[in-house]
Amino acid sequence: MIRFLKLFSLVLAMAFALSSCTVVEEPNKSTRTLARHETVAEFQGTKYHRCLGMTSLCPDKCGASGTIAVFKIINYLDYNKFGEYGDPKSEQFVFLIEDNMKNLKVPENIRDTVNSLKEGDIVHLSWDHNYVTTDGGSGPERPITKLEKQSSPQK
Repeated sequence: MIRFLKLFSLVLAMAFALSSCTVVEEPNKSTRTLARHETVAEFQGTKYHRCLGMTSLCPDKCGASGTIAVFKIINYLDYNKFGEYGDPKSEQFVFLIEDNMKNLKVPENIRDTVNSLKEGDIVHLSWDHNYVTTDGGSGPERPITKLEKQSSPQK
């Protein structure tokens, strides 16, 4: 019996080791754009945001706590809502730059632009409201499509 357990343990250990080497393909992903926002905005600074979710990982390990960038919308240059569920025009846009575990949540060029801004700077800020479906589920994403410092507000 002991010999059987040792052999069984060895087989399990080998299976575990080999499974970590398996290449996992990207799951099927479809994206539907629900709204597109193109704005002139005022940078209001960055601050720490603590997730108020109710999962067992919140607030420290869920990936939703961290440094956020806050922008006040001055003017819409363009706005398109594609269907019933797109975000309406807003007065403010906030996004997570990096979580509390220092995982980047935006592309590096967006982070670098935010880090170069001072409170009160005027920017051209655009983002999409997408509905993303993968094999594991569905949910909204709001990727920033443009963030550029402007010399003065555009009307």
